[in-house]
Amino acid sequence: MHNKLISILREKNILSLVTSLTVAMIGLFNFMLLTRSFEKEVFGDWVLFITMSTFMDMLRFGLTSNALIRFASSDDHEKRVRFLGASYKIGLFAVLFCALLLWSIAVVTHVSGISISGGYRLFILFYPILALLNLSWNNSVSYFQARQKFEMVLLIRLLTTVPFFVFLLANLIFLKLDLYYVLMALLVSNLIPSILIFLKKWDGLSHIKKADKKAVSEMLSFEDFQWGH
Repeated sequence: MHNKLISILREKNILSLVTSLTVAMIGLFNFMLLTRSFEKEVFGDWVLFITMSTFMDMLRFGLTSNALIRFASSDDHEKRVRFLGASYKIGLFAVLFCALLLWSIAVVTHVSGISISGGYRLFILFYPILALLNLSWNNSVSYFQARQKFEMVLLIRLLTTVPFFVFLLANLIFLKLDLYYVLMALLVSNLIPSILIFLKKWDGLSHIKKADKKAVSEMLSFEDFQWGH
């Protein structure tokens, strides 16, 4: 019975479902902890920051995720790593573009004396850092989905979400820290899996030299085709 249960849990569709449910449940618990930790105005700043960040992540990873899943499903190892590197290169340029745009806005508004506060200020200042820290693990998630290694997807998502949940719980009960420290905890929780993935060379950074113009063009053309339909 025990072996049968383990066999069921290792089944690909079950693992994918477990990952989605686990991440959703932890996200719900995080939301509940945050509502109890801060006043409405401060919590509103967090909601604005995380909503804008999530939207930008969807746009950013929408450039490569579907194409990477498609191309990385190939049995050709060289083809897989070439497109993994291409996905990382595109993602890195997207991060640099976001950083240049948002931090330029921060400089211009500061010099002009324009006040930007709350969630907008958090997004402008910290989203580029968050985008860089989550690049590696998001890229590897798409790759492991293509390879149907859903146990690795589950591991990465747990490494991302559980530390942040533990911090929020400790902050509510013991620490009583302000929103700035919650933001720092979010950044660290994205850094943790990215360090592991970087060391294991699962993110595509080590293959970025193999990402020629043709591979980058094919990935972007694939996404244009998908969005066009």
